[in-house]
Amino acid sequence: MQNKMRNMICLAALPVVTIGLTAHASLPAVAVLGAPANASWNNDVQSKIAATGDFSTVDVYDVATTTPSLTTLEQYSSVLVYTDSNFNDATALGNVLAQYVDAGGGVVDTVFANASIPLGGAWATGGFQGISSSGQNENTELTLGTIYDASSPLLNGVTSFDGGTSSYISTGSIINGGVEIAAWSNGSPLIVTTAVDGHETVDLNFYPPSSDARSDFWVSGTDGGVIMANALLFSGGLDVPEPTTLALAGLGGAAFLLRKRK
Repeated sequence: MQNKMRNMICLAALPVVTIGLTAHASLPAVAVLGAPANASWNNDVQSKIAATGDFSTVDVYDVATTTPSLTTLEQYSSVLVYTDSNFNDATALGNVLAQYVDAGGGVVDTVFANASIPLGGAWATGGFQGISSSGQNENTELTLGTIYDASSPLLNGVTSFDGGTSSYISTGSIINGGVEIAAWSNGSPLIVTTAVDGHETVDLNFYPPSSDARSDFWVSGTDGGVIMANALLFSGGLDVPEPTTLALAGLGGAAFLLRKRK
């Protein structure tokens, strides 16, 4: 974000925070690797992903204070990375994420890790990212724009998305043969996939915390949580639930959009 948001709050090392769904232990486990300016924002990202019901566990690591090892990451089918404060070690994290993808793990790269506070190491040099880390922009409010691949599972259950009044995005272009799935209303890429040695990484061009964390972030009543969950499943090589609309009797004919696994 702008310099005023990049003034780091000095955080003590935090223990990993877990949300477990014990009734669905067969579902995959994922992790959020976040370095936000406010530690509570990690909890918001965690809760939005967990609320989809697609995962058995959603763990959080504060990568402003620690760099998870490959052994740690291999507990998870996929991870989502974002930053606002500087990484504890951008080069070391970039190296371990590249190793993790090569070992079959899924990575979702988001703002500002694919913008103004980028990952380094093999991640930056090995063709893993789909959006170049050239800078950032704070916009007038952006919404879901052109959809280039309506059949993509990355869009399952996604009906609306609003980036909020700040709508922080990367100003980078699509690189490394990235495929644009959907764009913002101003034409900037929103969802991009990149094929790397038989694996798919995903770039999401928005800042993961929602308006429940701060009022100018993406609007929590829209589908940011579903987009993040879909990206985690897709990058991990897993089925993405398809939406199912049910009209329930006795509720005034209201239609409810549910997510159903194949």
